[in-house]
Amino acid sequence: MSLEDEISEVAGHFDTLNLIVVPFPKSADGRGFSIARSLRELGFSGYLRARGHVLVDQFRAALRCGFDDVEISGEQAQRNPEAQWRAVPFDQSYQTRITNRDARP
Repeated sequence: MSLEDEISEVAGHFDTLNLIVVPFPKSADGRGFSIARSLRELGFSGYLRARGHVLVDQFRAALRCGFDDVEISGEQAQRNPEAQWRAVPFDQSYQTRITNRDARP
């Protein structure tokens, strides 16, 4: 069974689910972002949590894909305290920054 099939199968239970936790086994594994986007596109409106190896640099992307929060290990929380996560800018996307940079003389 493919990942898409598994996600579609879960969609039949959205009305009974309040929370879906998507694992991130490695920070370089982007499947969790795709899973989140697919769940939201299929209509999941409950709470969506990323759990595992999500980096501070990936936090904004996680939120943009549909995650409500990120759960990390205590060890990672020591390396990346809450202040680092709160400092992630949300005012503009990377696409906006690239577009603005290209428009400069």
